[in-house]
Amino acid sequence: AGDRSDISSDDDDEDMAKRRDWSRSPLVGANLAIAQCWLKKARKRRVFGLLVEGYIHNQKQDKCSTCSRDEKMCTSLRVGLARDGLFDPYAIDYIIEKFDERYSKTENDPNLWKSFFRSNAEFSTICNVCTNRIERNKLNRDIRFPGQGRLTRPDDISSDEDEEELRFDPLIINRFSDEGKMMCKWLESARKRMGGEFPRPIAKEQVDQYVNRMRQKKLNGVPNYKNQASLISNAVKDTEEEERKDFNWGDLKLSNTSKTLALRWISLARVNAFRLFLEKGDEIRSLLRSSLNSMNLEDDWYFGQTFRMDGENLSQEGDILSQNRINREADETVQVQNVASERDKFEQEITEKINSKKIIMEAQISENAEKANKQMELRCQELHKNSENIKLKIQEEERREREEEGAISSEMATLHKETMQEADALIRAEVEKHEHELQNKNVARKKVFAQEEAVLLRSIEDQNRQSQMNISNIQRMNRSSVQSSEREWRGRTATWLHTATRKVRLKAEEEKKQQQKTGLAKRRGFKKNL
Repeated sequence: AGDRSDISSDDDDEDMAKRRDWSRSPLVGANLAIAQCWLKKARKRRVFGLLVEGYIHNQKQDKCSTCSRDEKMCTSLRVGLARDGLFDPYAIDYIIEKFDERYSKTENDPNLWKSFFRSNAEFSTICNVCTNRIERNKLNRDIRFPGQGRLTRPDDISSDEDEEELRFDPLIINRFSDEGKMMCKWLESARKRMGGEFPRPIAKEQVDQYVNRMRQKKLNGVPNYKNQASLISNAVKDTEEEERKDFNWGDLKLSNTSKTLALRWISLARVNAFRLFLEKGDEIRSLLRSSLNSMNLEDDWYFGQTFRMDGENLSQEGDILSQNRINREADETVQVQNVASERDKFEQEITEKINSKKIIMEAQISENAEKANKQMELRCQELHKNSENIKLKIQEEERREREEEGAISSEMATLHKETMQEADALIRAEVEKHEHELQNKNVARKKVFAQEEAVLLRSIEDQNRQSQMNISNIQRMNRSSVQSSEREWRGRTATWLHTATRKVRLKAEEEKKQQQKTGLAKRRGFKKNL
């Protein structure tokens, strides 16, 4: 069949035959555990995917997140999950893994999953062109045949570029396993192609250098920058390396309070930066109006009618942008209020759920205590009745002893006393046992409630975090839209103002010179008349 995909090969038939010959005996031991684990994960992935399918569909944008193609420039657009800003069809597995780490692998609460998903998911709209390119790159990567690269040279040595690659932990493989045999065969083939004797005389030294370099990189945690020697002198390079070592402060660990303060500072900084941006726009509009006021209709012979009309159009466009910004701010306020309303509604629902669970728990504790007290009361009555029977029996024995012997022996008196003490001790032990069991049941029930309450409170925190993120996104998008249109208008306005300011200044200088000439002529004419 060759490369013809429409013609099946003998290998496919052999694979189907092997599948038919699979054992159908029930799985046991580790195989059963692996199958059950896989089935549980698959079911959880399917259920969790269906719960957020509608939310993912609502995040679809009008253009591709990668190439910015809209529906007119491509065949289709579809939305999916992303990871690190790139479209990834398997990103939901990563989110489910984080969800299991945050809560537990047995947690399946739909509301908790939706809240966690909204606060951690990234979305990307991708067109069919980008999808085809990704699949084509994947196919080209998968069909890369061995031996097509350059031949390995005997004098190959490690370079600084190796430090930019990923570090992998040592892997121990059994030499007699299938993998070990395959790697041994590859090693022998590689050595034959390279030629020479093995192991190399400097192999141990190179391995030691590599291990030390990896260990040092792991300790420092700072990447080395390659090709610095060709860019700067050795003295400057050494100085920068020393400064970099001095500023190697390590990982920064912030408390929740510090994180909150940092985020608040960033938010206030963005607000102040946007405020300064708007103030600069107001200054430009004021300067534009001042320049237009200096250009009268009768001065079109000097400034030009087209130039003056361009300025008026820019002024009108600036007023429109200001009005659009006011409208956007009103829409932003409404959107923020809607997000806050949804957050408050969710928090109220969770609070009511916690209160209802607490009421149910207290009712169950009270009911269990009442039921246990009734049982204990019956048990105590039974024990007291038994104690009375023992007491009557003892009195009867003592009466007979007095009639027969004339008095009660000390041994009988001691025995009867110990018997009564044992009966009383049994009653006290039953009461203490009942109180201890009831207390343990109450503690266990309260512990379960505390765990449920903690999960619900975490969902409130996740919802608050997601709401704050949504509000920040709304504000950022509005500011970005305003700034993009405003910058484009300011660029054209700055060009016009530069020319207008120069023309107004030159005209004022010419008028001043003309006035001086007129005044001088008048003074000369006055002197001539005298």
